[in-house]
Amino acid sequence: MNTKIILIQLWFGKIPDYFRYHYETTKKLKNVDFLFVTDQSISIDSPNYKVINTNVNEIENKISELVGSKIVLKNNKKACDLKAALGDIFSEHIKNYEYFGCYDIDTLFGDVEKYVTPLLGQYDIISVADKNFHNRISGPFLIMKNIPELKTIYKTNEFIESFQSQNVVFYEENIFNNLIQNKFNVKLIYSVNNDSNGKIIYDNIWSGGKNNCNGNEIFLYHFYRKNKTKFEVVGNKIITSYNKKYLDDFYWVIGFTESHSKLSHGLLESLKKYSNRKCIIYTINFDFQLPEKFSVSNQFILRRIDIPKGEIDSMGRDENIMSSKPVITLDVINFIPDKNFIYIDCDIYLTVNCDELVKYTKELEDYPLFNSHVHDRLYASNIIMGEWVSTIDILSEATGIPVTVFPRRKANVFIFNKNSKWFFEEQMSLYSEYKNTRPGIFRLHDEDSANILLSKYNLTNSLPLIDMEECSYIDMEKIRNYSYNISHISENVILPKNENDIYCFHGFKDVEFYQKIDFDYGNTVLDCEDFIVTYDKNCFRFEKNSHIKNKKFQTEVDFLIREINTNEKYWITNQSIFNYWFFFYNNIYLNNGIYQVSIIESETKRIIFNDILEIN
Repeated sequence: MNTKIILIQLWFGKIPDYFRYHYETTKKLKNVDFLFVTDQSISIDSPNYKVINTNVNEIENKISELVGSKIVLKNNKKACDLKAALGDIFSEHIKNYEYFGCYDIDTLFGDVEKYVTPLLGQYDIISVADKNFHNRISGPFLIMKNIPELKTIYKTNEFIESFQSQNVVFYEENIFNNLIQNKFNVKLIYSVNNDSNGKIIYDNIWSGGKNNCNGNEIFLYHFYRKNKTKFEVVGNKIITSYNKKYLDDFYWVIGFTESHSKLSHGLLESLKKYSNRKCIIYTINFDFQLPEKFSVSNQFILRRIDIPKGEIDSMGRDENIMSSKPVITLDVINFIPDKNFIYIDCDIYLTVNCDELVKYTKELEDYPLFNSHVHDRLYASNIIMGEWVSTIDILSEATGIPVTVFPRRKANVFIFNKNSKWFFEEQMSLYSEYKNTRPGIFRLHDEDSANILLSKYNLTNSLPLIDMEECSYIDMEKIRNYSYNISHISENVILPKNENDIYCFHGFKDVEFYQKIDFDYGNTVLDCEDFIVTYDKNCFRFEKNSHIKNKKFQTEVDFLIREINTNEKYWITNQSIFNYWFFFYNNIYLNNGIYQVSIIESETKRIIFNDILEIN
């Protein structure tokens, strides 16, 4: 007998397409052989695989003979409940192995030599587990010492009775797990794609025989939510991510230089978590390599733009690049005509409501809609030595255009389309004509030129105030108490009514503050991977992806299903979100289309989750 392992798979029905990813991670494993038993025709040429063709009747007859009772597999999935018996059923194939076991094909195997081989000979049973929420043996990977007692211990009345049900009862994880307690030396490998809160992580990179899951090496990546897992092969890597639905009613647009590329990761993370729209990333004068966790997503479109170098200001910034937003917006209008766009600065972190900005695209005329400031003027120091000055007043004096549109608009978020082209072209003309003509001019760059043009043509429409400054969580009181300005709050500003009207955080200038927002705000909402929403056989099903024990929101919530085009709504109200794993809406007959799914605190009406579901 040698120290090799044999893993047995019993599969009836069509072999799924994702098997090829699993196979790629298993075909070259050392000291592990695979016995693939199926009723399908399949060609596998790896030396560590052996294929046996069979059918349901043969397996039913074999297991019935072994347990002395008639066993009928009511459907193909019931083969899962035979896992604990596979060593007995295929005993003639495991004679030369020290360990035999079962596994799932919706897995990517990692480093067996590191995680499993050192344990051989020390333990009777080795399996994968989650220490906090699934602290027991599990079917995705389970091996047992090749001894008669472990081959036959599955034979119980409960095993026979389990085949009276059409549903999979996971016998090996429940009854069998209890049978082995205190009888055998069991080792659980806590190295799977779950975080400390039980959340299943979708982001994984398999390469060179190792799994890197969201930045950490793990032994086994289990993708049992197949239709929600996206695969992409890049060179010798298999990269997985959450398979998210995107709408194209608008595109996000961002631009940054190489020095700001690390800061952009916070924005990209928030897009990944909370937005169902794509983002066009403009890199200014450099080629950008997306971090691998974002690289497989079709949410991000990379586009380089080259801007001639300009003069360096007192803060070491290139003035041409700091005034580049009109250049980027003009380019994107030509790049994807007939679309709406929302420009966002790279020091922004989006909220769960960010995509609701789409409603303002209906208000677009022939100029951009800018985010509102809380002040009519923004005063800054050290632009002119020893003075507090308003740079827009400097530009106003130079151009002879009085400032008449209040409050001041921010250029950190603005909505536009091709009808705004003239506005951006005139911004560029203003900049070319007046830059460096007097101290302090254009020190706030595109924002000053945008505001002066709004006054020149009396363009008064804008977005209300939509961002949260100077805070890592949404604080409605702070909206009226910004510390960085000495002027009074404008009587013209439209303030957000509640947290649902805040679409982004703005102004974090380092990675640490982004991480603080991600933690402080992130623990009060759910991202798109926290709840899995499906519709099948006239039933909406909401399934948690974690125990959400770290979340800080009210217990009672409402589930809202809204058809995007017709605005038809369906509600499930007053549900205890922490007490149950599944929530259902039965007997709901929906037409094909795109639906927005939201979770809302019942009392406060604060939205804590948004995602898109396509029914077809």
